[in-house]
Amino acid sequence: MQNPLDEYETTEALTYGLSGLGAANVGVTELTGTNYIADLVGTGNMELAALAFGAGGVALVAQKLGVAEVWED
Repeated sequence: MQNPLDEYETTEALTYGLSGLGAANVGVTELTGTNYIADLVGTGNMELAALAFGAGGVALVAQKLGVAEVWED
């Protein structure tokens, strides 16, 4: 079985992972009231984690909309 992330560069796969993890965490936080990322990284580092998740999401949206070329196609 082939890994679907093999076709992506390392940075692109990392960005997909960060944005997906951030989106899943927001959904779980809204449903259950528990912020698993804050529990994992600690509340003091939550701003840094949110910045990483947000940057990943912005890079993906910019690439998909054609606003900026983050990775070469």
